[in-house]
Amino acid sequence: MKQGLPKGGLQKHKVFKWICGSSIKGVFNVHKLSVIIPCFNEEEVIPHLAQELKPVLQELGQSYHTELIMVDDGSTDKTQALLQEHFGSEKDTKIVQHSLNMNLGAALRTGISHASGDFVVTIDSDCSYHPRVIIDLLKAMDKKTDIVTATGLHPQGEHRGTRKYHMFLSRSAAGIYRLLLGSNFYSATSMNRLYRRKVLDNTKFESNSFSAVSEILAKSLLQGYKLKEIPYVNQKRKFGKSKMNLTKTIRDHLVLVSKIVVFKISRRWV
Repeated sequence: MKQGLPKGGLQKHKVFKWICGSSIKGVFNVHKLSVIIPCFNEEEVIPHLAQELKPVLQELGQSYHTELIMVDDGSTDKTQALLQEHFGSEKDTKIVQHSLNMNLGAALRTGISHASGDFVVTIDSDCSYHPRVIIDLLKAMDKKTDIVTATGLHPQGEHRGTRKYHMFLSRSAAGIYRLLLGSNFYSATSMNRLYRRKVLDNTKFESNSFSAVSEILAKSLLQGYKLKEIPYVNQKRKFGKSKMNLTKTIRDHLVLVSKIVVFKISRRWV
């Protein structure tokens, strides 16, 4: 004789509870996750990104309603065509295109405006952090945390093939921001982050450049949101080249630092 479900339905069945408990941390089939990936002239990396990212998205789909938002920031190469080829027919995928290159901060702002998730994660398109970083960020999120960052600058993390002066500048920037914000963290510049939606809803950032990543972090911490960092391996880029203008980025960080100083004095953002 077949045994039916216990009174109360599927939710009270011990097998159902076991399945829920064994999935990625989060509420099974309740939370929605938005994955934002900005791209600019990345024709060399898109096929590799698709190969590495799709299995991760399939795994995430077991525990989250996951949407992918690819932002083509005005690419002039075959990036848009390759995005359409590799991701255009995928379920729950949005490919958003800027008519002109507007830089990383603007691409993030566009991605966030199209995101509908309870959690929002941003990652690099170059796979210097493997897309599985998304799963590790989610595992690190808990009730006391609002933002999780993955960084090779963590003492247990690793940078492979990163130029020494880049490491010096990243560590120096983190030290300055730590001092100004009164928070203990190792990286202010890693884009590989997971946010609770409320953080981004309440944190408006102005920068269109690479410093936008630090501006989001600074304004979030100034509002009292809680940050956690996890160590990760930052691999040397295998395809294409970085689009960061080092001189402009340093200048933009100096401007952001001055704005934080003014805010700490006047409690007004200029």
